[in-house]
Amino acid sequence: MSTLGRARLLLEAFNFVEHMPIRLNSVIWRTLLGACVNHNDTKLLAEKVKERIHELDPCHHGDYVLLLNA
Repeated sequence: MSTLGRARLLLEAFNFVEHMPIRLNSVIWRTLLGACVNHNDTKLLAEKVKERIHELDPCHHGDYVLLLNA
C-alpha cells in the first residue's frame, strides 16, 4: 500500500486498503493519509481516509493537524 501511495496511485491504494482481508487499524489509514498529503490530495480522498481513521480512533487529533499543515 505504501508503494502505491509513493507512486501517486492514491485511489488504487485506497481500494487496496478497503479490500484487505485483515482487520484494519488506524496506522494503515494514517499511512494512506500521509501519502494523500504528500501528493496534495487533501480534498476528496484525504477526507474519506480521515473519516475511516476517526471511526477507528476518534480521540486522536493528529490527523487534523496533518491536514491543516497541508
